[in-house]
Amino acid sequence: MGVFGLNDAERRFYRGAAVAAAHELGFVDGDVAAAASRLGLRRDHRLRALAEVLTLEDAWRDPPVASPPTGWGRLAEVIREDRPLDASAALAQFHAHLGEAGAVDARLLAARLAVEKSAPAGLVDLGCGVGVYARAFLDALPEARATLVDRTEVLAMAAPHARARLLAGDLFDVAAGAHGLALLANVVHLYGADDGARLVAHAATLAPTVVVKDFRRGTDGATYFALTMALYTDAGEVHDGARIADWLRAAGLDEVRIEPLGDDLIVVGSRA
Repeated sequence: MGVFGLNDAERRFYRGAAVAAAHELGFVDGDVAAAASRLGLRRDHRLRALAEVLTLEDAWRDPPVASPPTGWGRLAEVIREDRPLDASAALAQFHAHLGEAGAVDARLLAARLAVEKSAPAGLVDLGCGVGVYARAFLDALPEARATLVDRTEVLAMAAPHARARLLAGDLFDVAAGAHGLALLANVVHLYGADDGARLVAHAATLAPTVVVKDFRRGTDGATYFALTMALYTDAGEVHDGARIADWLRAAGLDEVRIEPLGDDLIVVGSRA
């Protein structure tokens, strides 16, 4: 699955880490509200993500297993303290992986974007990473241009392109100029619902068509990935297509469509 593979060995590892965290927290019955109250948690989104993995795997009765000392092995700690792990040391490795693993999806999405009537007016790629989606778009539309927006340290890893402008800025208020399309590819899952809606609203000020590409909630990979977001972000989760569509409508985009893209989905909103 795209940027988050889930082979048998990885699945066993993640399942074991989830089971270990549940036992460490005394969370063995699936009652999220009761566990959150007992643990004194202000927010329960991390517990919900853990419960979804354990339910998916029917693992509530699994015996505890040894857990690694880092990464997923710290799930219980992250849930208890309601504070994500710091993954900044792995920034380069993380984005290199996203660039490589996202290449197929990028080509599929570029072919889809190329038929949008506003595509020739160019693309603003918000949270572009190393630029794999923008490059695929430029390959699909040889006359178009793109603006790639991300943090300075991330843009330093993006390959230059004659028709691409690199712009360091805050995704929530960057002044990127007018474009035909605004793309949020594998970005909204980094945020909770309020910030996701705010990000989509800003994207809609930059282009008449906004495209959100993300995991399709309900798939096995998305369920595990949501727990990854609980581990490494403050409020991130995998949002379902209907929620994203509501954000687009609230941003004034009245032609909204939810479409499959391999194992993922895209939600497209345009002004009439």
